[in-house]
Amino acid sequence: MTMTATASRLLQPVSSLRGVGPRLREHLARLEIHLLGDLLFHLPLRYEDRSRLVAIARLRHGMQVVVRGQVLSRQTVQGRRRSLRIVLVEDDAELALR
Repeated sequence: MTMTATASRLLQPVSSLRGVGPRLREHLARLEIHLLGDLLFHLPLRYEDRSRLVAIARLRHGMQVVVRGQVLSRQTVQGRRRSLRIVLVEDDAELALR
């Protein structure tokens, strides 16, 4: 498929998709989704960008981020409810998760 063919496909109405009837088309219209291209840019209400990793050492209280580390330990803790406690390590920084 060429670039212009792909671009023209994005300009087609959502009703060109199989399974999109009048009822679903009206629902999508309320979300301002009229074209196939509109579907690509429709993001959820609380969109979270999970493409950027943050170093554990740079974390601050209240941040909602994606981290990567090596599991140093894991433990099942019994209390009122059973919970899982994991310690991640990256370089010299540790992060305890529950």
